[in-house]
Amino acid sequence: MTKYPNAFKHVMCYTEDTLTAKTFDNIFRPVLHPLGSNKRGTENFVLSHWKDFTQELQDEPSDVTLMSLLFFCTGIQNRTHCRFFT
Repeated sequence: MTKYPNAFKHVMCYTEDTLTAKTFDNIFRPVLHPLGSNKRGTENFVLSHWKDFTQELQDEPSDVTLMSLLFFCTGIQNRTHCRFFT
């Protein structure tokens, strides 16, 4: 850590950054059924609506925010803890 401090800066130091729909999608990695499965089509349909929903939360003012959705889904109130998963 002392030799390469910049490599650990994003983990050790707090930075204020906004949560976007793209970074929100990168936090979650769905586990899908194999291609050709009857359930895969339904999963793709749900994922497309999920991405549309997160994009709308980013673009349009609402009582629900991406941060509140992140807290609902994970219990994490701060995106900095999600850096371990991206």
